[in-house]
Amino acid sequence: MKIRSVSRYRDSQWGVYFNHNTNGSPDRWIVYKGSSYAARDASYDFIITLPTPLTLTNISLNGGGSEINFSKLIGATMQYGSLVVSSSQGTSNTISVSAKGLVEAP
Repeated sequence: MKIRSVSRYRDSQWGVYFNHNTNGSPDRWIVYKGSSYAARDASYDFIITLPTPLTLTNISLNGGGSEINFSKLIGATMQYGSLVVSSSQGTSNTISVSAKGLVEAP
């Protein structure tokens, strides 16, 4: 949601929270408005649920945690790192986010 932060959409920062469920529910990520997931305005949440054969694994972000917050105007993040989207058929793809907020995925 770097583009929303850079454009100051709704005059706010934006971020993404990665939810790896261990209770059998599908994994998902949540796009949120605010400076952190805990301090977000939940009325703007946009939830993307992964289809059942896909899971989020190896979430490795700077500072730990499961969220990436993009700064207003610049779009940089302190939570750079990577995560893997894996399939039950044995395939996987790594998604990387740089400190500048650039997202790289295959």
